[in-house]
Amino acid sequence: MSPQRTFGDAVRLYGRRRPGLAVGCRAAVPSAGGEVVTVVENVACGVDGLQVRSGCTCCRKNQVSPDHGGHLSTPFDRRNGRGIRVVPHPGFSTARIEPGCAALRERVCAGEADGGELAECDRRLRTPCAGR
Repeated sequence: MSPQRTFGDAVRLYGRRRPGLAVGCRAAVPSAGGEVVTVVENVACGVDGLQVRSGCTCCRKNQVSPDHGGHLSTPFDRRNGRGIRVVPHPGFSTARIEPGCAALRERVCAGEADGGELAECDRRLRTPCAGR
């Protein structure tokens, strides 16, 4: 997978737009030549976003997925062992920064959203991935 892949590519892999998918895209560190390994500690949708953007997969043996339930990842360079742990801010709340997003997301996920709501959800989910 190319590190030039986009949020749209992640949506095609996962099958639908999800906030976690956008977060995974933002947290990704592109794997140059397969030298970056990413340890992800959950099996949620964000892992698919991270996988598409980073190019790290379990099949390539540069993604490790122990499911500890935490939404965090640790990309590191296998040549020198240096890395960084990516952890969401404990006070993070989509409800606080995106009022109305939760209700919109519920309508979209339930298949009850109209065309305007689908477009609004798409816009909101693409914004965090702009330029990534």
